[in-house]
Amino acid sequence: MDLVDRIEVIRGPASSLYGAALGGAINYSLKKGNSQENRIGAGYQIGSFGLSHFTAKGDFQTNSSRFSVAYTNT
Repeated sequence: MDLVDRIEVIRGPASSLYGAALGGAINYSLKKGNSQENRIGAGYQIGSFGLSHFTAKGDFQTNSSRFSVAYTNT
Protein backbone atom coordinates (compact mmCIF):
# COMPACT_ATOMS: atom_id res chain seq x y z
CA MET A 1 0.00 0.00 0.00
CA ASP A 2 3.02 2.29 0.11
CA LEU A 3 2.83 2.89 -3.63
CA VAL A 4 -0.96 3.32 -3.86
CA ASP A 5 -2.10 6.93 -4.18
CA ARG A 6 -5.88 6.50 -4.39
CA ILE A 7 -8.48 3.68 -4.38
CA GLU A 8 -11.96 4.24 -5.84
CA VAL A 9 -14.88 1.82 -5.49
CA ILE A 10 -17.56 2.28 -8.16
CA ARG A 11 -20.84 0.44 -7.50
CA GLY A 12 -23.67 -0.42 -9.84
CA PRO A 13 -24.14 0.47 -13.51
CA ALA A 14 -21.63 3.35 -13.41
CA SER A 15 -18.87 0.72 -13.21
CA SER A 16 -19.47 -0.12 -16.90
CA LEU A 17 -17.20 2.86 -17.69
CA TYR A 18 -14.29 0.61 -16.64
CA GLY A 19 -15.26 -2.40 -18.76
CA ALA A 20 -17.78 -5.22 -18.50
CA ALA A 21 -18.32 -4.85 -14.74
CA LEU A 22 -22.00 -5.20 -13.88
CA GLY A 23 -21.88 -5.19 -10.08
CA GLY A 24 -19.01 -2.78 -9.49
CA ALA A 25 -15.38 -1.99 -10.11
CA ILE A 26 -12.29 -1.02 -8.12
CA ASN A 27 -10.00 1.59 -9.65
CA TYR A 28 -6.61 2.30 -8.08
CA SER A 29 -3.95 4.87 -8.90
CA LEU A 30 -0.28 4.45 -8.09
CA LYS A 31 2.01 7.19 -6.85
CA LYS A 32 4.37 8.64 -9.42
CA GLY A 33 8.06 8.70 -8.71
CA ASN A 34 9.26 12.27 -8.52
CA SER A 35 12.89 11.69 -7.76
CA GLN A 36 15.55 12.63 -10.28
CA GLU A 37 18.07 10.36 -8.57
CA ASN A 38 18.13 6.85 -7.12
CA ARG A 39 16.98 6.61 -3.50
CA ILE A 40 16.59 3.78 -0.98
CA GLY A 41 14.92 3.94 2.43
CA ALA A 42 13.86 1.55 5.18
CA GLY A 43 11.97 1.69 8.47
CA TYR A 44 11.13 -0.60 11.37
CA GLN A 45 8.48 -0.18 14.07
CA ILE A 46 7.98 -2.18 17.25
CA GLY A 47 4.98 -1.76 19.53
CA SER A 48 2.86 -3.41 22.15
CA PHE A 49 0.79 -6.56 21.58
CA GLY A 50 3.46 -8.04 19.30
CA LEU A 51 3.40 -5.25 16.70
CA SER A 52 6.32 -5.49 14.30
CA HIS A 53 6.34 -3.58 11.02
CA PHE A 54 9.16 -3.42 8.43
CA THR A 55 9.07 -1.21 5.31
CA ALA A 56 11.61 -0.78 2.51
CA LYS A 57 11.28 1.55 -0.49
CA GLY A 58 13.37 2.40 -3.51
CA ASP A 59 13.12 4.87 -6.39
CA PHE A 60 15.29 4.16 -9.40
CA GLN A 61 15.81 5.86 -12.74
CA THR A 62 17.47 4.73 -15.96
CA ASN A 63 17.96 6.68 -19.17
CA SER A 64 14.50 5.85 -20.50
CA SER A 65 12.31 5.03 -17.47
CA ARG A 66 11.63 5.50 -13.76
CA PHE A 67 10.27 2.94 -11.34
CA SER A 68 9.57 2.47 -7.64
CA VAL A 69 9.50 -0.66 -5.51
CA ALA A 70 8.21 -1.13 -1.99
CA TYR A 71 8.08 -4.01 0.46
CA THR A 72 6.04 -4.13 3.67
CA ASN A 73 6.03 -6.94 6.23
CA THR A 74 3.60 -6.74 9.15
